[in-house]
Amino acid sequence: MRRVALLLCLCPVAVVACGDMIDTSSQRYAGAAIFEGPNGAFHFRYYAPPWRPVVQQEGDLVRLVIGSDEQRKDGLVDYRLTVRAIDGDGETLARQKALRDEEIGWRLIAPVSELLAHGGDTGWDVTTSFVVGEHTHYRRNVYFSSCGGRSYAFELASRYHTEDTELDDLLRSFACGKDTSPSAPSVLEPPPSLPPTTQPPTGQTSTNSN
Repeated sequence: MRRVALLLCLCPVAVVACGDMIDTSSQRYAGAAIFEGPNGAFHFRYYAPPWRPVVQQEGDLVRLVIGSDEQRKDGLVDYRLTVRAIDGDGETLARQKALRDEEIGWRLIAPVSELLAHGGDTGWDVTTSFVVGEHTHYRRNVYFSSCGGRSYAFELASRYHTEDTELDDLLRSFACGKDTSPSAPSVLEPPPSLPPTTQPPTGQTSTNSN
């Protein structure tokens, strides 16, 4: 994903409901877009493309995918990121998620662990997998709970392993509050379309046998 992101990081970004995706620049995330939550409660950075917004479901603050519309209709996009507001403590939520997943037969890939964002906020990380037919599906959930009493749940759903440096960078870009980068960001209009990208992160191969 890093190779794709760095090649395309200066492309336009989009605006979606429940928050603003805004273009900005920083030394670590040069050319990345920012999603800012309602009332500036939190923000995180991502590259667009390859990430692109899709129609949200009830309760979503934002939903981004890597993959084509045809894949999305089949439920087989390469990556899907969903962010929601949730009540509870981040560590407790992560441990409860791990227990629930194990109870229904999912495999816990790694113990619940802390994930330290670059801005100092702490998330709690749990990754599980399950098999449907010939396909292995991965779910990585990270819960941040340091923003004014609310927690924010990030769920990465994928056909590839989600333990990846590029995905870590996206999650570690989380920070409470509005973006305060020196260059005042501006909201951009949605582009006519964003080209689909189906390439997995560097070094990853699909678990899909087709």
